[in-house]
Amino acid sequence: MKEIYHQKVPWVIVVMLISSSIACYRLYVSYWNSNAFVHFILANFFLLVTIVFMKPIITWRRIEIDDDDIVLFMNFYKPKRFDISESLFQVVIHTQDVYSFRFKHGVYYTQISPMIYRNGINLSKRLTDHIKKHDLQVNILS
Repeated sequence: MKEIYHQKVPWVIVVMLISSSIACYRLYVSYWNSNAFVHFILANFFLLVTIVFMKPIITWRRIEIDDDDIVLFMNFYKPKRFDISESLFQVVIHTQDVYSFRFKHGVYYTQISPMIYRNGINLSKRLTDHIKKHDLQVNILS
């Protein structure tokens, strides 16, 4: 059975992205009309803010879990498929809740934090059930 988990996007990021884009555009237009160097500096500042707040959208993640495989999709990247049993090597626990699962696929490391996904509790439960079902030996950090 295939389960799909989508990453959550905080409203703060969306609001800051839109407002900084508008501020950047308005300040560049104001700079071209008045040649005020302060407007140019502020426009560049808001351009940097826009770039910073676009990163979560560029690296947007979606996870598909089949029986024993995880497929990690990211915008602008090729999907990564790896076996849960072979690649899961560490679980980070914080106050009795699973904070993240860490996977090693070849030379690449991937961390999946259930708290940033919609239905993250189900994702955490699905992976912990897989650990118990296959009796995997993983390193646990707290």
